[in-house]
Amino acid sequence: MTITPAAAIEEGLEQARKVAAMYADAETALLERIAARVGKDLDNDDGDDWADKRLSEVTQLRKEAEAIVRRLQAASRAAAEAAVLETWAEGMDAAVRGAVLQVHDRKVRKRLAKVLEDAKNLGASRGINAGQGVAELAAQTVRMVTSVHEGALRAVDDIFRNVVAETASRALIGAETRREAAQRALDRFTAEGIKGFTDSANPPRTWSMASYAEMAMRTAVARAAVDGHLSTLREAGINLVSVSRLPYTCDRCARWEGEVLALSGSAGTRVEENPATGVQVFVQVAGTVAEARLAGLLHPNCGHSLNAYLPGVSRPAPVVQSKTTYKESQRQRYLERKVRETKRRAAVALDDDARAKADAKTAAYQQQLKELTKATGLRRRTDRERADAPSADLDELTDRELADLASKFSHDEQALARLEQEMSRRDEADAAAARAAGPAAQDDPIAALSEINDLGDLTDDHVLALMERYRDDEQGMARALDELDRIERQTRARENWSWNWREEETDADRAISDLIASGRYSYMDAYAEVHGLDPAELDRQERRALLEADRRPGEDIDQTVRRLYAEWLDQAYERAEADTNGFLLNAEGRAAGINERSLFSGPAARARKYASEELLRWWANNARLTLTEFRAQWLGRESDRRAAEQIRAGGAGREFGV
Repeated sequence: MTITPAAAIEEGLEQARKVAAMYADAETALLERIAARVGKDLDNDDGDDWADKRLSEVTQLRKEAEAIVRRLQAASRAAAEAAVLETWAEGMDAAVRGAVLQVHDRKVRKRLAKVLEDAKNLGASRGINAGQGVAELAAQTVRMVTSVHEGALRAVDDIFRNVVAETASRALIGAETRREAAQRALDRFTAEGIKGFTDSANPPRTWSMASYAEMAMRTAVARAAVDGHLSTLREAGINLVSVSRLPYTCDRCARWEGEVLALSGSAGTRVEENPATGVQVFVQVAGTVAEARLAGLLHPNCGHSLNAYLPGVSRPAPVVQSKTTYKESQRQRYLERKVRETKRRAAVALDDDARAKADAKTAAYQQQLKELTKATGLRRRTDRERADAPSADLDELTDRELADLASKFSHDEQALARLEQEMSRRDEADAAAARAAGPAAQDDPIAALSEINDLGDLTDDHVLALMERYRDDEQGMARALDELDRIERQTRARENWSWNWREEETDADRAISDLIASGRYSYMDAYAEVHGLDPAELDRQERRALLEADRRPGEDIDQTVRRLYAEWLDQAYERAEADTNGFLLNAEGRAAGINERSLFSGPAARARKYASEELLRWWANNARLTLTEFRAQWLGRESDRRAAEQIRAGGAGREFGV
């Protein structure tokens, strides 16, 4: 059971890796079957009908491939579904435990724990609304990972035929022996693995079955962990979350690091209640979770996580530094790809010599990986956590200090596990002491005050009980007030303390390195380039998943897009009004009594006619989109794209930043 959202995501990624390993193993098995068929009679057959004999075995090869894929389908379907469901549950557990540990007052902590547990159970008892819950996400994931199977079977057939044809032609002209030609062809056609999925991009692009399955699983489990976590917080009435910080990040996520986000509402300064003291505090909200996701936060392979933000209790993380660079992490990605490539070469080796050469290259790349991770700390989570972990002497800290540590390490699974264990030990010890002392323990509440050194450790109920107890006892009241003054002085003396933030761990798999550092690639484009994927298809799938997550019961997908478009128009109008100081209409528009808000949708010619110069300049930097263009961006359907292109071709996008 996890404590932090980051750990819930990591648990899910471990499940994703298991599913991806299934596809990698299946890919290796398919390549081995191809090599076994190609390798028959290479040295023994002197006739010219070697190719005909091999091609006559296509049917048998197809049967072997179908058996492998059939076993893969049964195993991967169950594993993918279980991974999403389990990760969703881990996210819900993390919502409860991660939030509770930030509260130092035991009574408040227990009340908050009960509220969150009730919220978690309430979500389970309500079931999942079609189209926006874990059941739909699990089904969608299964569809995605199994969609490569049919293409994989076709690819096996194509690779086999191409290898046989190339081997026969090169051997015929005497350029190489048949064995040498076969090995060369196998190495070339299997270098990128089994291409098993063709996307809907223009032109279409095929993906490796293992790469696509891994991408689909990583995206699904990360979303399951976050959505399970947020659903519990939402049910419990917790509306704010904080974004973790990483030593280095991509441009899409940089603006959100360390910020406070809202599950609903809008950005800006809010007045919220401290759940521990009831005091009203100001909170600066950078935006909503939905807005951050739309802008790129929590993208596929993202290393960030969200955690409950309790006003006046939680502490957003400041900037952290890291000696690890994008270049080093990209080097790691390169070496991992080379390891996979050389393992595929070993799988299609036709003799011991070729296999030994491939294995030697694999070992060499693995040694380079070992040296790189040792030198940089990449993937070495425990080593980096020890550099700034909670004190070894937790029993010497106050409850308030423990709660502060829980807030500081809110994205650190191992640290929070230690803190939770210490808090549980204290709760059990206090309960045992109270049972042993009996009613006499209440005889001297002032003595109990002497053990408190922070105002935060006092509840309103405690202070009111003291006042009531000594209302008619002048001497007792004086003693109680003296103790309260002492606690307040000690609290004030610590107000100027400094916070030693640790360097937070990052998931090594999120780094795409040099391509992003070059300034020529966005994160999505860089990830697609490295993994041989199509960025347009990745973006379309991500946007579709966000739409599904936001779809309300009874809505079809077009109704969801229309509702989001209306919300987007409202936000655009409010930003434009603020940025132009309210000068949205020109003189003609004011004279005609034009509704300012109406200019943000509808015909572009009308908008140009009545918009002020300030608004036109604002539109040059902030796109003005019609519903058709908005729908094309989100759904990516060919009909919508054509309609949007016609609008832009007609000049509707001039001066509007589109």
